[in-house]
Amino acid sequence: MKKITLVLAFLAVSLGYGQQVLIEDFESGSALDGGFSGLASSSVVADPEAGGSRGQVARLEVVAGAGDPWQGANVNFTTNVDLTTDKTITMDIYSDTPIDILVKVDSGIDGAPPSAVDVQHPGGSVWVETIVSFTTPRDNTSENANGVYPLIAVFPNWDATTPPGSWFNPPVDAVVYLDNIRAVAAVASGPTCSDGMMNGNETGVDCGGPDCAPCAVPPSSAPPTPPSRAAADVISIYGDAYGTAIGLNNVPWDDPTNFVEEEIAGNNVLALTLGTFMGSSLGSVVDASGMTHIHMDFWVADGFVDGQVFNPKLSNHAESAGETNAIEGTIALPGDGTQNQTWVSYDVEIESLFDNDPNDDNAPFERANITEFLITTAGLIGTAYLDNVYLHNNVVLSNDDFSKISFKAFPNPTQDSWSLRGETQIESVRVIDILGKEILSLSPNSKEATIDGSSLKSGLYFAQVKSLSGLQSIKLIKQ
Repeated sequence: MKKITLVLAFLAVSLGYGQQVLIEDFESGSALDGGFSGLASSSVVADPEAGGSRGQVARLEVVAGAGDPWQGANVNFTTNVDLTTDKTITMDIYSDTPIDILVKVDSGIDGAPPSAVDVQHPGGSVWVETIVSFTTPRDNTSENANGVYPLIAVFPNWDATTPPGSWFNPPVDAVVYLDNIRAVAAVASGPTCSDGMMNGNETGVDCGGPDCAPCAVPPSSAPPTPPSRAAADVISIYGDAYGTAIGLNNVPWDDPTNFVEEEIAGNNVLALTLGTFMGSSLGSVVDASGMTHIHMDFWVADGFVDGQVFNPKLSNHAESAGETNAIEGTIALPGDGTQNQTWVSYDVEIESLFDNDPNDDNAPFERANITEFLITTAGLIGTAYLDNVYLHNNVVLSNDDFSKISFKAFPNPTQDSWSLRGETQIESVRVIDILGKEILSLSPNSKEATIDGSSLKSGLYFAQVKSLSGLQSIKLIKQ
């Protein structure tokens, strides 16, 4: 690969060029903004040089007759640069044609002045290592760079030939590429736990080290496996343990909280990015009148800070008229950090939870129209994981129970009917919907039976199968 070096400042070595480090190589694709003043395009692309091996580089395109003469793009650094002593930034530039470029440091920290200088590329489809020395101000900037800066602005349409070289060309068709921006990295003078960068003595972005909160640690193992329960004794809100769950949906009124499903150790979990609280709407309204307990498994990825809570809430909406009452649990994370960065199982009687009725503090919690599930964090938890959220009757089946009761329904899901088959005679079958209402019943007195679901709406149902061996509940899914 042919390489040309343009030395634009003979003082580069004495100013500390050897101390420069790589600030941005565009491999993450996140530093370049969308451009300004009508720039045709600003993007991160593959190395344009024939046989090039640079990976990702920045591409800025100017189109004749479009946009302002001073169109350009910002490169936002993840690590601030210090131009107090060494006033140079080194970058690799590529262009097919000769071009003048204005480079400007702006948005200086603590009053560091803006400063702009020009550089030239000779063309020829080669990468040029260019030293940009902020010691000869251009473009109405009157001072040399001096201080700490978080970005540079790049203007590919500069005119350096018209004395005194202080204005822009009319837009022309031109493309310029940038890579491997290097400079002296700024050393933080104190804690920098909220500037969006990994600097100072941090071990992550705004986290770790002696001054900032510990960095988030995601789970590497799946949460505990829930016990075996009959289908009729469980209403699964989220999780794979008990078949098809009701499901949780993001809502706009808890911004900036959101959650997405991730796979951890072969198990699907919800990854929560939290604000003050998490809100969610259930996939369908739930009647939990017959359930006695609520369960969830959670992992707080942040290290412990004083006051962290992870409080679950079930919100009841009678007749879809907004929240009529709710119940809320209290989970205060212990100060020794034993419930941070580990799976915690929470299982509690519904009736023991705090009753929050906006109309009557003494009214019992109505559970026939549970519509929303919320988690309050007091704004002290940024990242958490959630799985196995369900309501249940606290009845666990033994292995013997399962060996005696072994009926199966197929096909499941179905668009029409289910066939039941087992080892013992079926006395009766009751099909109930998710609200607990009986939809149909039959008494086959046989080891096989057919449940006609052709008239049922799509959704989740339960078949309660009674035999001489006992009672088994099977989830039925109608497509």
